[in-house]
Amino acid sequence: MTWMPRYTVYFVPPSDSAIYRLGSSLIGYDSYSGAVVPHPLDAGLPEDWPDLTKAPRPYGLHVTFVPPFRLAEGYGETDLIQSFSAFCDEPRSVATIVPEVRVIRDFVAIVPRRASGIVKQLATDCLTYFDLFRAPFTAADHVRRLAPSLNERERWNLHRWGYPYVLREFFFHMTLTGEIGSDRRDAVATRLSTLLADEAAAAPLRVDRVALLKQDQSGEGFRVLCEGTIRHRAGRKR
Repeated sequence: MTWMPRYTVYFVPPSDSAIYRLGSSLIGYDSYSGAVVPHPLDAGLPEDWPDLTKAPRPYGLHVTFVPPFRLAEGYGETDLIQSFSAFCDEPRSVATIVPEVRVIRDFVAIVPRRASGIVKQLATDCLTYFDLFRAPFTAADHVRRLAPSLNERERWNLHRWGYPYVLREFFFHMTLTGEIGSDRRDAVATRLSTLLADEAAAAPLRVDRVALLKQDQSGEGFRVLCEGTIRHRAGRKR
């Protein structure tokens, strides 16, 4: 089968922010430049840190709003970019979250101290808005991504949207590691929490932007194709 580029819509922190500089160095990849980023020295990370971060590395530091997809027949990249620009021009409420590190099942991620309904709505809006551009999910894709741990609703989401954690199951998380054994997860999370505080990366983070990313070839990292700041609609923040 001929490889077709994949696209995705993420929240990616600003490239000059402390949280992005730390997160991209921990993962080892910068999705803005497409460059490999050295892991931080003398950070007290495990010796096998490159292996622990192999799974999230191609995706960079991000929150998934629209899972990776190939373009549906009849649409081109220009159409997608134009729609992305139009999406960013629509006024929406904007939230600010306080990031912290937690263990999520078998991996470690940056999550908000308190969940935000505004962010969840933004994720839902992205998912439904860009759905017409998504080529149908293949049976092979479904089998490859189906995990025994998924519940019934998450399985339905995977079948319908290509990702289990959307709509009601969406939760804001920026993955920092792949699977870690239960005997090490808490220690790794504690160390990363300390780094987050030491690098001033735990400052409040405004979720007021979205990024369109592209993966040109299989195995390559996703790279930011364009980004946009959400037009702020005045209202109560939460």
